[in-house]
Amino acid sequence: MQIIEAGDGMCVGEIVVEEEHTNPKKTLHGGMISTLVDTVTTLALFTHQNCERVPSVSVDLHITFIKAAKIGEEIVIHACTTKAGGTLGFTNCLIKSKKNDDILAFGNHTKYLLRPRKVK
Repeated sequence: MQIIEAGDGMCVGEIVVEEEHTNPKKTLHGGMISTLVDTVTTLALFTHQNCERVPSVSVDLHITFIKAAKIGEEIVIHACTTKAGGTLGFTNCLIKSKKNDDILAFGNHTKYLLRPRKVK
């Protein structure tokens, strides 16, 4: 995956679906979609200006799968931070086909936020 843009609590990535990303039906595997949502939303949290904490473990990851992507298809992953609070960061994500802008999946991701360790 390539990161196309990141900053101010958002992140955009692109990837071409390869065979190793697919399920037995040769379409983008749900586990791969989950990984993309997890990764890009976490990167969005890292760029959130008001976030004084570091994204850590996932608290909740919810994904709705709408349409399949096939081998060779380019997809775009758009993620943004909804809120970065005291201990939780809330993000959402939209995965689309680059060719025709069809929505393939969308998700919400909540992460626990840690205080950064102080260097002694």
